Amino acid sequence: AAIPPPGPPQFQGESAATPAMPASTTLSLSSAASSVSRPPSWVPSQREKRKYASLFLRTDTDGDGYIEAAEAKALCDRSGLDEAELAAAWTHADQDRDGRLNFSEFVSLVHLISCRTRGLQLPGAHEGPPSALSASLAALEPPEELHAQRSRSPSRAGSSTPATSRSV
Repeated sequence: AAIPPPGPPQFQGESAATPAMPASTTLSLSSAASSVSRPPSWVPSQREKRKYASLFLRTDTDGDGYIEAAEAKALCDRSGLDEAELAAAWTHADQDRDGRLNFSEFVSLVHLISCRTRGLQLPGAHEGPPSALSASLAALEPPEELHAQRSRSPSRAGSSTPATSRSV
């Protein structure tokens, strides 16, 4: 008998089957963009994409290029959003409905949650993901490349550049 693909992860209470996240994966979704000073936008900045790539690589513990539903749920639970909003974000992100997220889908999920925690309203399930987000993910670099850019970035510590800082 054919087994249907898994649906979105159950965001109702905790399951004993939810694996513990490794200590190196302590970055929460709500803090993934907390140091970003620009107003929330459905289009992730290059800096946000680099952060999401690092988080993806740390969360994909088996290195298969996918984040399983239980791993994603553990991250989502840290956002502080309610179950309905998390389920809506998952529905928008898991485009192929296979119950796991490739890198592009993961960026979509994390960015949707980040934007929601910063005040934007998630579109309804019938509306689909924001078109600006979907368009921005079409040319997304591989996570390894973005992570390497983050490692080389002088702004990794979050300090402002002299050109943008002001004396008070």
